[in-house]
Amino acid sequence: MPELPEVENFRQILLPLVVCRQEMALSPQRITIQCPSPVPPKSFPSQDVIDSINNGGYVVINVLRKGKVICMVLQKLLSRRRDDATTNLQKKNIGGKNNAKKPSAKRKLSPEDANEKNVNKSITGDEQGLLLSLHMGMTGRISSPGNIPGLESLSDKDTYPPPHTHMILSRDIGDSGKIEAAFSDPRRFGSVSVHVIENLDMAGGKDVSDQIPEFEELAEDALQASKTYCEQRGCDDCERGKQPRIAENLTNQRKGIKALLLDQRAVVSGVGNWVADEILYRSGIHPDQTFLTIVESDRVIQEMNYVLSTAVDCLNARKDFPKEWLFHRRWRSGGSAGTIKDFHGKNISFLQSGGRSSAVVLGIQKKKARTNGRMEKSGKQVKEMQVNKIMRKNILIPMVC
Repeated sequence: MPELPEVENFRQILLPLVVCRQEMALSPQRITIQCPSPVPPKSFPSQDVIDSINNGGYVVINVLRKGKVICMVLQKLLSRRRDDATTNLQKKNIGGKNNAKKPSAKRKLSPEDANEKNVNKSITGDEQGLLLSLHMGMTGRISSPGNIPGLESLSDKDTYPPPHTHMILSRDIGDSGKIEAAFSDPRRFGSVSVHVIENLDMAGGKDVSDQIPEFEELAEDALQASKTYCEQRGCDDCERGKQPRIAENLTNQRKGIKALLLDQRAVVSGVGNWVADEILYRSGIHPDQTFLTIVESDRVIQEMNYVLSTAVDCLNARKDFPKEWLFHRRWRSGGSAGTIKDFHGKNISFLQSGGRSSAVVLGIQKKKARTNGRMEKSGKQVKEMQVNKIMRKNILIPMVC
Protein backbone atom coordinates (compact mmCIF):
# COMPACT_ATOMS: atom_id res chain seq x y z
CA MET A 1 0.00 0.00 0.00
CA PRO A 2 1.40 3.46 -0.91
CA GLU A 3 2.33 5.41 2.21
CA LEU A 4 3.09 9.09 2.74
CA PRO A 5 6.48 9.11 0.92
CA GLU A 6 5.04 7.39 -2.16
CA VAL A 7 1.93 9.59 -2.17
CA GLU A 8 4.03 12.75 -1.85
CA ASN A 9 6.03 11.49 -4.83
CA PHE A 10 2.74 11.07 -6.72
CA ARG A 11 1.84 14.66 -5.85
CA GLN A 12 5.14 15.81 -7.32
CA ILE A 13 4.31 13.97 -10.56
CA LEU A 14 0.99 15.85 -10.76
CA LEU A 15 2.52 19.31 -10.17
CA PRO A 16 3.40 19.97 -13.88
CA LEU A 17 -0.35 19.99 -14.53
CA VAL A 18 -0.65 23.15 -12.43
CA VAL A 19 -1.17 26.39 -14.36
CA CYS A 20 0.35 29.49 -12.78
CA ARG A 21 -1.39 32.86 -12.81
CA GLN A 22 0.84 34.21 -15.58
CA GLU A 23 0.00 31.26 -17.81
CA MET A 24 -3.71 31.70 -17.08
CA ALA A 25 -3.52 35.31 -18.26
CA LEU A 26 -1.51 34.59 -21.41
CA SER A 27 -2.62 31.18 -22.67
CA PRO A 28 -5.03 29.24 -20.47
CA GLN A 29 -4.36 25.50 -20.68
CA ARG A 30 -7.40 23.68 -19.37
CA ILE A 31 -7.35 20.20 -17.96
CA THR A 32 -8.85 17.30 -19.89
CA ILE A 33 -9.82 14.01 -18.26
CA GLN A 34 -10.15 10.64 -19.94
CA CYS A 35 -11.41 7.46 -18.29
CA PRO A 36 -10.29 4.50 -20.44
CA SER A 37 -11.13 1.71 -17.97
CA PRO A 38 -14.47 -0.08 -18.45
CA VAL A 39 -14.34 -1.19 -14.80
CA PRO A 40 -13.20 1.71 -12.57
CA PRO A 41 -12.97 1.61 -8.76
CA LYS A 42 -16.27 1.52 -6.90
CA SER A 43 -15.90 5.14 -5.75
CA PHE A 44 -15.40 7.00 -9.01
CA PRO A 45 -17.02 9.99 -10.79
CA SER A 46 -19.73 9.27 -13.35
CA GLN A 47 -19.12 9.98 -17.01
CA ASP A 48 -21.56 12.91 -16.75
CA VAL A 49 -19.34 14.50 -14.09
CA ILE A 50 -16.22 13.94 -16.21
CA ASP A 51 -17.95 15.49 -19.24
CA SER A 52 -19.03 18.50 -17.18
CA ILE A 53 -15.44 19.10 -16.07
CA ASN A 54 -14.10 18.76 -19.61
CA ASN A 55 -16.77 21.05 -21.09
CA GLY A 56 -16.63 23.53 -18.21
CA GLY A 57 -13.11 24.75 -18.95
CA TYR A 58 -11.06 24.20 -15.78
CA VAL A 59 -7.38 24.56 -14.98
CA VAL A 60 -5.42 22.97 -12.13
CA ILE A 61 -4.19 25.69 -9.76
CA ASN A 62 -2.81 23.54 -6.93
CA VAL A 63 -2.14 19.96 -5.84
CA LEU A 64 -2.40 19.39 -2.09
CA ARG A 65 -1.76 16.37 0.12
CA LYS A 66 -2.62 15.35 3.64
CA GLY A 67 -1.56 11.94 4.86
CA LYS A 68 -2.19 9.53 2.01
CA VAL A 69 -4.82 11.66 0.23
CA ILE A 70 -4.16 13.94 -2.76
CA CYS A 71 -6.47 16.78 -3.77
CA MET A 72 -6.27 18.72 -7.04
CA VAL A 73 -7.82 22.20 -6.92
CA LEU A 74 -9.59 23.11 -10.18
CA GLN A 75 -10.60 26.66 -11.08
CA LYS A 76 -12.92 27.66 -13.90
CA LEU A 77 -11.24 29.87 -16.50
CA LEU A 78 -12.16 33.54 -16.12
CA SER A 79 -13.03 33.91 -19.82
CA ARG A 80 -15.31 30.88 -19.64
CA ARG A 81 -17.04 32.30 -16.55
CA ARG A 82 -17.69 35.56 -18.42
CA ASP A 83 -19.08 33.71 -21.43
CA ASP A 84 -21.37 31.67 -19.18
CA ALA A 85 -22.55 34.81 -17.40
CA THR A 86 -23.32 36.51 -20.73
CA THR A 87 -25.24 33.48 -21.97
CA ASN A 88 -27.26 33.30 -18.78
CA LEU A 89 -28.04 37.02 -18.99
CA GLN A 90 -29.24 36.64 -22.58
CA LYS A 91 -31.51 33.78 -21.57
CA LYS A 92 -33.03 35.90 -18.82
CA ASN A 93 -33.62 38.95 -21.03
CA ILE A 94 -35.01 37.57 -24.28
CA GLY A 95 -36.94 40.35 -26.10
CA GLY A 96 -35.92 42.85 -23.47
CA LYS A 97 -38.00 41.17 -20.79
CA ASN A 98 -36.67 39.62 -17.68
CA ASN A 99 -37.95 36.07 -17.72
CA ALA A 100 -35.94 34.95 -14.73
CA LYS A 101 -37.89 32.80 -12.34
CA LYS A 102 -38.27 33.88 -8.78
CA PRO A 103 -36.00 31.93 -6.51
CA SER A 104 -37.82 29.10 -4.84
CA ALA A 105 -37.77 28.63 -1.09
CA LYS A 106 -34.64 26.81 0.02
CA ARG A 107 -35.44 23.22 0.81
CA LYS A 108 -34.59 22.16 4.32
CA LEU A 109 -31.81 19.59 4.28
CA SER A 110 -32.51 16.21 5.73
CA PRO A 111 -29.83 14.69 8.02
CA GLU A 112 -28.72 12.52 5.09
CA ASP A 113 -28.49 15.53 2.77
CA ALA A 114 -26.62 17.54 5.39
CA ASN A 115 -23.98 14.84 5.63
CA GLU A 116 -23.63 14.88 1.86
CA LYS A 117 -23.36 18.65 1.50
CA ASN A 118 -20.87 19.42 -1.30
CA VAL A 119 -19.95 15.72 -1.32
CA ASN A 120 -20.81 13.91 -4.55
CA LYS A 121 -22.87 16.99 -5.40
CA SER A 122 -24.13 17.07 -9.00
CA ILE A 123 -21.48 18.79 -11.10
CA THR A 124 -22.75 20.98 -13.95
CA GLY A 125 -19.52 22.63 -15.17
CA ASP A 126 -20.75 26.06 -14.03
CA GLU A 127 -19.03 25.89 -10.64
CA GLN A 128 -16.21 28.36 -9.94
CA GLY A 129 -14.07 25.76 -8.21
CA LEU A 130 -13.89 21.98 -7.87
CA LEU A 131 -11.85 19.58 -5.76
CA LEU A 132 -10.66 16.33 -7.34
CA SER A 133 -9.54 14.02 -4.52
CA LEU A 134 -7.60 10.78 -5.01
CA HIS A 135 -6.93 7.99 -2.53
CA MET A 136 -4.55 5.27 -3.67
CA GLY A 137 -6.03 2.34 -1.74
CA MET A 138 -3.84 -0.78 -1.82
CA THR A 139 -2.26 -0.56 -5.28
CA GLY A 140 -3.04 2.90 -6.65
CA ARG A 141 -0.30 5.06 -8.15
CA ILE A 142 0.21 8.17 -10.28
CA SER A 143 2.46 7.90 -13.34
CA SER A 144 3.63 10.13 -16.16
CA PRO A 145 5.15 9.19 -19.54
CA GLY A 146 8.62 9.73 -18.11
CA ASN A 147 8.07 8.44 -14.59
CA ILE A 148 6.32 5.21 -13.62
CA PRO A 149 7.03 4.71 -9.90
CA GLY A 150 7.55 1.19 -8.67
CA LEU A 151 5.79 -0.10 -5.57
CA GLU A 152 6.45 -3.21 -3.50
CA SER A 153 3.68 -4.99 -5.43
CA LEU A 154 4.00 -3.14 -8.76
CA SER A 155 6.81 -2.94 -11.30
CA ASP A 156 8.45 0.27 -12.47
CA LYS A 157 9.10 -1.42 -15.84
CA ASP A 158 5.51 -1.02 -17.07
CA THR A 159 4.86 1.00 -20.20
CA TYR A 160 2.80 4.19 -20.03
CA PRO A 161 -0.05 4.26 -19.31
CA PRO A 162 0.34 1.35 -16.88
CA PRO A 163 -2.13 -1.55 -16.86
CA HIS A 164 -5.43 -0.88 -15.09
CA THR A 165 -5.32 2.87 -15.75
CA HIS A 166 -8.66 4.40 -14.78
CA MET A 167 -8.03 8.11 -15.32
CA ILE A 168 -5.68 10.15 -17.54
CA LEU A 169 -5.33 13.88 -16.89
CA SER A 170 -3.74 16.01 -19.59
CA ARG A 171 -2.89 19.66 -20.12
CA ASP A 172 -2.39 20.86 -23.69
CA ILE A 173 0.64 23.15 -24.03
CA GLY A 174 0.26 23.98 -27.71
CA ASP A 175 3.08 23.21 -30.13
CA SER A 176 5.08 21.66 -27.31
CA GLY A 177 2.54 18.86 -26.99
CA LYS A 178 0.87 18.05 -23.69
CA ILE A 179 1.61 17.25 -20.07
CA GLU A 180 -0.02 14.08 -18.86
CA ALA A 181 -0.45 11.94 -15.76
CA ALA A 182 -2.38 8.73 -15.13
CA PHE A 183 -4.09 7.16 -12.13
CA SER A 184 -3.94 3.35 -12.16
CA ASP A 185 -5.13 0.83 -9.58
CA PRO A 186 -5.07 -2.94 -10.32
CA ARG A 187 -7.02 -3.98 -7.22
CA ARG A 188 -9.48 -1.06 -7.48
CA PHE A 189 -9.55 -0.26 -3.75
CA GLY A 190 -8.62 3.36 -4.44
CA SER A 191 -11.12 6.14 -4.95
CA VAL A 192 -11.66 9.37 -6.90
CA SER A 193 -14.22 11.96 -5.85
CA VAL A 194 -15.25 15.42 -7.03
CA HIS A 195 -16.59 18.13 -4.72
CA VAL A 196 -17.73 21.70 -5.18
CA ILE A 197 -15.66 24.30 -3.36
CA GLU A 198 -17.30 27.55 -2.33
CA ASN A 199 -15.54 30.93 -2.47
CA LEU A 200 -12.39 29.66 -4.12
CA ASP A 201 -9.42 31.90 -3.34
CA MET A 202 -8.66 33.73 -6.58
CA ALA A 203 -5.04 34.15 -5.49
CA GLY A 204 -4.30 30.53 -6.15
CA GLY A 205 -6.43 28.30 -3.96
CA LYS A 206 -3.63 27.71 -1.47
CA ASP A 207 -5.72 27.95 1.69
CA VAL A 208 -8.52 25.51 0.94
CA SER A 209 -7.38 22.52 3.01
CA ASP A 210 -10.12 23.12 5.57
CA GLN A 211 -12.72 22.79 2.80
CA ILE A 212 -11.58 19.37 1.56
CA PRO A 213 -13.92 16.69 2.95
CA GLU A 214 -11.32 13.92 2.81
CA PHE A 215 -8.86 16.03 4.83
CA GLU A 216 -11.29 16.83 7.64
CA GLU A 217 -11.32 13.33 9.13
CA LEU A 218 -7.54 12.96 9.17
CA ALA A 219 -5.11 13.82 11.95
CA GLU A 220 -2.19 16.16 11.29
CA ASP A 221 0.01 15.28 8.34
CA ALA A 222 2.91 13.24 9.72
CA LEU A 223 5.60 14.91 7.60
CA GLN A 224 4.49 18.46 8.31
CA ALA A 225 3.78 17.81 12.01
CA SER A 226 7.12 16.13 12.69
CA LYS A 227 9.02 18.76 10.70
CA THR A 228 7.37 21.60 12.62
CA TYR A 229 8.02 19.83 15.90
CA CYS A 230 11.73 19.37 15.14
CA GLU A 231 12.06 23.00 14.05
CA GLN A 232 10.43 24.27 17.26
CA ARG A 233 11.83 21.64 19.62
CA GLY A 234 12.99 23.37 22.78
CA CYS A 235 12.18 26.77 21.32
CA ASP A 236 11.87 29.46 24.01
CA ASP A 237 10.66 32.11 21.56
CA CYS A 238 7.67 30.15 20.18
CA GLU A 239 4.28 31.73 20.73
CA ARG A 240 2.30 30.25 23.61
CA GLY A 241 -0.20 27.67 22.41
CA LYS A 242 1.39 27.38 18.95
CA GLN A 243 3.92 24.64 19.72
CA PRO A 244 3.06 21.21 18.29
CA ARG A 245 1.33 18.83 20.71
CA ILE A 246 2.39 15.70 18.86
CA ALA A 247 4.81 14.60 21.63
CA GLU A 248 2.18 15.08 24.29
CA ASN A 249 -0.32 13.07 22.24
CA LEU A 250 2.08 10.13 21.89
CA THR A 251 3.11 10.07 25.53
CA ASN A 252 1.59 7.81 28.22
CA GLN A 253 -1.01 6.21 25.90
CA ARG A 254 -2.56 2.85 26.73
CA LYS A 255 -2.62 1.91 23.03
CA GLY A 256 0.47 0.26 21.53
CA ILE A 257 2.70 2.78 19.74
CA LYS A 258 2.48 1.12 16.30
CA ALA A 259 -1.31 0.90 16.45
CA LEU A 260 -1.33 4.57 17.46
CA LEU A 261 0.86 5.54 14.50
CA LEU A 262 -1.26 3.51 12.06
CA ASP A 263 -4.50 5.15 13.22
CA GLN A 264 -4.92 7.93 10.65
CA ARG A 265 -7.32 9.86 12.89
CA ALA A 266 -5.41 9.66 16.18
CA VAL A 267 -2.13 11.62 16.25
CA VAL A 268 -0.75 11.83 12.70
CA SER A 269 -1.85 10.71 9.23
CA GLY A 270 0.24 9.17 6.46
CA VAL A 271 2.24 6.62 8.45
CA GLY A 272 1.68 3.06 7.20
CA ASN A 273 3.16 -0.34 7.91
CA TRP A 274 6.71 -0.09 6.60
CA VAL A 275 7.17 3.53 7.71
CA ALA A 276 6.01 2.70 11.25
CA ASP A 277 8.40 -0.28 11.41
CA GLU A 278 11.30 1.87 10.18
CA ILE A 279 10.58 4.62 12.72
CA LEU A 280 10.32 2.22 15.66
CA TYR A 281 13.39 0.23 14.56
CA ARG A 282 15.47 3.40 14.47
CA SER A 283 13.96 4.52 17.78
CA GLY A 284 14.70 1.17 19.46
CA ILE A 285 11.08 0.84 20.61
CA HIS A 286 8.92 -2.30 20.46
CA PRO A 287 5.79 -1.82 18.28
CA ASP A 288 3.52 -3.01 21.13
CA GLN A 289 5.10 -0.68 23.69
CA THR A 290 2.52 1.27 25.70
CA PHE A 291 2.78 4.31 27.96
CA LEU A 292 5.75 5.94 26.18
CA THR A 293 7.77 8.45 28.15
CA ILE A 294 8.26 11.96 26.81
CA VAL A 295 11.86 11.06 25.93
CA GLU A 296 10.68 8.08 23.87
CA SER A 297 8.00 10.17 22.16
CA ASP A 298 10.57 12.82 21.33
CA ARG A 299 12.80 10.16 19.78
CA VAL A 300 9.91 8.72 17.74
CA ILE A 301 9.03 12.13 16.29
CA GLN A 302 12.62 12.92 15.34
CA GLU A 303 12.94 9.56 13.58
CA MET A 304 9.56 10.11 11.93
CA ASN A 305 10.80 13.36 10.45
CA TYR A 306 14.05 11.76 9.30
CA VAL A 307 12.43 8.68 7.74
CA LEU A 308 9.67 10.57 5.94
CA SER A 309 11.79 13.46 4.64
CA THR A 310 14.60 11.12 3.54
CA ALA A 311 12.18 8.75 1.81
CA VAL A 312 10.49 11.62 -0.04
CA ASP A 313 13.85 13.01 -1.20
CA CYS A 314 14.99 9.56 -2.38
CA LEU A 315 11.79 8.88 -4.32
CA ASN A 316 11.81 12.30 -5.98
CA ALA A 317 15.45 11.77 -6.99
CA ARG A 318 14.69 8.13 -8.02
CA LYS A 319 17.32 6.82 -5.63
CA ASP A 320 17.26 3.83 -3.28
CA PHE A 321 16.58 4.33 0.39
CA PRO A 322 19.65 4.25 2.69
CA LYS A 323 21.22 0.80 2.69
CA GLU A 324 20.98 0.39 6.47
CA TRP A 325 17.18 0.73 6.45
CA LEU A 326 15.02 -2.19 7.52
CA PHE A 327 12.95 -1.56 4.38
CA HIS A 328 15.37 -3.51 2.17
CA ARG A 329 15.06 -6.68 4.26
CA ARG A 330 11.49 -6.70 5.55
CA TRP A 331 10.02 -8.10 2.29
CA ARG A 332 12.39 -11.02 1.85
CA SER A 333 10.65 -13.51 4.10
CA GLY A 334 7.17 -12.77 2.88
CA GLY A 335 6.25 -11.83 6.42
CA SER A 336 7.35 -15.07 8.09
CA ALA A 337 10.15 -15.64 10.56
CA GLY A 338 13.49 -16.73 9.21
CA THR A 339 17.18 -16.10 9.39
CA ILE A 340 17.02 -12.59 7.97
CA LYS A 341 19.33 -10.07 9.60
CA ASP A 342 19.42 -6.30 9.60
CA PHE A 343 22.31 -4.24 8.24
CA HIS A 344 24.22 -4.72 11.50
CA GLY A 345 23.76 -8.49 11.60
CA LYS A 346 20.95 -8.65 14.17
CA ASN A 347 18.05 -11.07 13.66
CA ILE A 348 14.77 -9.72 12.28
CA SER A 349 11.59 -11.24 13.70
CA PHE A 350 8.06 -10.93 12.35
CA LEU A 351 5.04 -10.53 14.57
CA GLN A 352 1.53 -9.09 14.49
CA SER A 353 1.24 -5.57 15.86
CA GLY A 354 -1.46 -3.01 15.24
CA GLY A 355 -3.23 -5.56 13.08
CA ARG A 356 -0.30 -5.77 10.65
CA SER A 357 2.72 -8.00 10.08
CA SER A 358 5.63 -6.16 11.68
CA ALA A 359 9.38 -6.49 11.21
CA VAL A 360 11.12 -6.16 14.57
CA VAL A 361 14.71 -6.51 15.79
CA LEU A 362 14.05 -7.78 19.29
CA GLY A 363 17.70 -7.38 20.23
CA ILE A 364 17.24 -3.61 20.32
CA GLN A 365 13.44 -3.25 20.44
CA LYS A 366 12.63 -4.64 23.87
CA LYS A 367 9.14 -4.30 25.28
CA LYS A 368 9.08 -2.78 28.76
CA ALA A 369 6.38 -3.78 31.25
CA ARG A 370 4.40 -0.70 32.21
CA THR A 371 1.01 -0.14 33.79
CA ASN A 372 -0.77 3.20 33.78
CA GLY A 373 2.46 4.94 32.91
CA ARG A 374 4.34 3.46 35.87
CA MET A 375 7.16 0.93 35.95
CA GLU A 376 9.60 -0.40 38.48
CA LYS A 377 12.15 2.29 39.18
CA SER A 378 15.64 0.91 38.71
CA GLY A 379 18.57 3.29 38.93
CA LYS A 380 18.57 3.71 35.17
CA GLN A 381 14.83 4.36 35.08
CA VAL A 382 15.04 6.94 37.87
CA LYS A 383 17.63 8.79 35.82
CA GLU A 384 15.36 8.59 32.78
CA MET A 385 12.48 10.03 34.80
CA GLN A 386 14.68 12.95 35.79
CA VAL A 387 15.49 13.53 32.13
CA ASN A 388 11.76 13.30 31.38
CA LYS A 389 11.08 16.13 33.79
CA ILE A 390 13.61 18.33 32.03
CA MET A 391 12.27 17.34 28.60
CA ARG A 392 8.71 18.22 29.61
CA LYS A 393 9.87 21.68 30.61
CA ASN A 394 11.72 22.21 27.33
CA ILE A 395 9.23 20.60 24.97
CA LEU A 396 5.71 20.76 26.31
CA ILE A 397 5.52 24.00 28.29
CA PRO A 398 5.67 27.04 25.98
CA MET A 399 8.03 29.71 27.28
CA VAL A 400 7.02 33.34 27.17
CA CYS A 401 9.55 35.82 25.86
